[in-house]
Amino acid sequence: MSASSESTRAWPRALLLVVLALSVLKGLRMPNRWSVTQYLFGYDFGFIPRGLFGETLSLTLGSWTRKYVVLAAIAFVVAGALIWLIARLAARLPEVTDRGAVTLVALASPAITMMAHLAGYLEQLGYLWVLALILLRRRWALQVAAAIGGAIVLPFVHEASILWVGALTMLAVVVSPAGAPSVATRMRAMALLAIVWVLSTALVVVLARQTTTERVNALRTDRTASFDIRPRQDAFSPLSGSLSRSHEEMRRRWHEPATQLDMVWSITTFGPATILLALIAIRRARTFADRGTKEVAIILTIFSLAAPLLLHLVAWDLHRWNALVALNAGMAALLMLGTRPETVPIAAAAKPVGLVAALVVAFWSIASDPVLFDGYGAAHPPFAWHVTFLIQFFKTGDWSMWIPIVGN
Repeated sequence: MSASSESTRAWPRALLLVVLALSVLKGLRMPNRWSVTQYLFGYDFGFIPRGLFGETLSLTLGSWTRKYVVLAAIAFVVAGALIWLIARLAARLPEVTDRGAVTLVALASPAITMMAHLAGYLEQLGYLWVLALILLRRRWALQVAAAIGGAIVLPFVHEASILWVGALTMLAVVVSPAGAPSVATRMRAMALLAIVWVLSTALVVVLARQTTTERVNALRTDRTASFDIRPRQDAFSPLSGSLSRSHEEMRRRWHEPATQLDMVWSITTFGPATILLALIAIRRARTFADRGTKEVAIILTIFSLAAPLLLHLVAWDLHRWNALVALNAGMAALLMLGTRPETVPIAAAAKPVGLVAALVVAFWSIASDPVLFDGYGAAHPPFAWHVTFLIQFFKTGDWSMWIPIVGN
């Protein structure tokens, strides 16, 4: 093969790597105090919501979990694995309509930037579980078992997991099975999975009502005294918070013009990639030959987009929820396009969205500033701040530079 031919074949992959690097570097920073503080939650003083992962880390690593650099490394591993698996699945899509569009737009998505920016946030564990389910699509029985396991475990990692990834786990069971199980078998598995999600989430909600302010304060005092940097004190507050109080707070915020304008800008940032990827996923679902699979796949895709938006009613992480909608659109598109005709019969080719539309959306996603809700602005090429920071660190050898500032 000639050198020119090899270059031609390598160019698309090189382009995708550049796009992915730009998306990641725009939001990359050290894991913030909120992220690592959530890794400190545990059951020392009784059950609390969101405590399972921190409890597991504490039992596994012992006193090492009281060091910021250790938890920051774990957070980077979680975020890095999530982004790498998304990129891997996008790059290995079969030759189907809109393969190139999904790959380009998914890797350029501002959701990728937000995942890098919020390295280690608890929802990322749920998305890793979904990606594992996709990788298990050639072993359907194991995939269903893993999906049910996730439905049991993930609400104990974070009680909102059902809104983030519940529909995606059901979508994986319905549309990506190998071994050609019958439609009825897949639907029964999905129904069982939905029941487990609801029961596990309900159990966490009931147990959380026993979480008193005194128990949370005791946990906060213990972790503040033992952690090597000051944890985010407000990260403990949701553990004993009331949904009704949170809803009232959000009603007040949504009446503020500044919040409304902020939402408009957030939609312009995350909206184009979300709409294009969701459109591709739904068009692909409409090509499924089986009517039941087609309709359920479309419903689950729509629900996976709508569910995270419900958190706008009770939680202030405004742009984080919009980023998760964009991420869910990409995951749904990857699931749909990765489905092969021999597992879920395809009746016809989907109508393509067009390369021009994909290029425009990808360019907008790369060029626009993702609205990073903690006030940190997005970086842009040539990433001068990142380079300056590294130069200063190598000159001074001051490791404290890597510690996030108080309040972040």
